[in-house]
Amino acid sequence: MSESITCVRLPNTKTKYTGSRITYEMVKRQIEQRFGQEMADKYDPLVSVRPFQDWIKLGYKVKQGEKGLRSLIFLERRDEKNGITRRFPKVIWLFHECQVESLNQN
Repeated sequence: MSESITCVRLPNTKTKYTGSRITYEMVKRQIEQRFGQEMADKYDPLVSVRPFQDWIKLGYKVKQGEKGLRSLIFLERRDEKNGITRRFPKVIWLFHECQVESLNQN
């Protein structure tokens, strides 16, 4: 990429990521398409991407006009009547550390 990308890196603040290799690769491909191979190579799901509300809690906001990275999580629901646990996918939107800025920034 010709333009310089500024990213936020938060040491010692890991996400709750427990995803699969498939979701890892899915998000990594999107990062490569948007921000280039260098950013994709640096991708770490434990620190590089977070949902919108997690960034807010850490004192950051998503930059205006940024679009989320699509990912999946799997939720489990247990039917108390028959004891069957069902898993189903849910789409979540993540934002890369290059897509956020400090809430205190003008």
